[in-house]
Parts: sequence; structure tokens; C-alpha cells
Amino acid sequence: MQSVLTLTPRHSLKGDLLYSLPNKWRIGLDYELKSSQTLTNGFVTPTFWTYGAVVERYYKSFTFFGNLENIFNYRQTNIASLISGPNNTPQFTEVWAPFDGIVFNFGIKIKL
Repeated sequence: MQSVLTLTPRHSLKGDLLYSLPNKWRIGLDYELKSSQTLTNGFVTPTFWTYGAVVERYYKSFTFFGNLENIFNYRQTNIASLISGPNNTPQFTEVWAPFDGIVFNFGIKIKL
């Protein structure tokens, strides 16, 4: 008999693809697969993918970069509610997927 570990995907895959022009550009894509997970209440979550991208531009002593995560906005809140039970005694569900949707950040690196 096999036991099921709750909140643990049976399969997980993560990878990156990167293209680089030395001292000019670096462009990358990343992907992540999480297979279905069983919650403590017995609910089986769907398998899902998330994708991201990063770009860097080198200019003299500066590196400008931008990063985009969860490009297709996969969120747990689009699949199931985060709160169960009556309003006077709410119960919060377990976290098994991203909550924050699309995330973008950027910055500058300076070589001293």
C-alpha cells in the first residue's frame, strides 16, 4: 500500500533556456511544472505550468535587467476559494499554487 504525501506533487520539473550575446544581451525563459497534489481534505489539485522571462542589457559599467514571473497569471484563487466554512468561523485552505499572479521587477547593476 502506498501512502499519499499531502501537498507534495508527485512530479516536478523546472528548467531554463538562455540566449546570450556576450557583453550585450542576455535573454532567458524559465518554466516549471507541478503535478497534481492531494490536500489534507482529499481534494486533488490540477497539474499546472508557470512560465517566466528575464532580459539583461549590458552597457559600459551598467547592467539593466527586467524579470517577468508567472506570465500567464496562473493563481490558486482562480481555481478554488481560499476560505471555506461559515463566515463567523472561516477556515483557510492550504497553499498549493501561486497567489500573486503576474510579477514584474527591474533594476540596474553597477560594476565598481
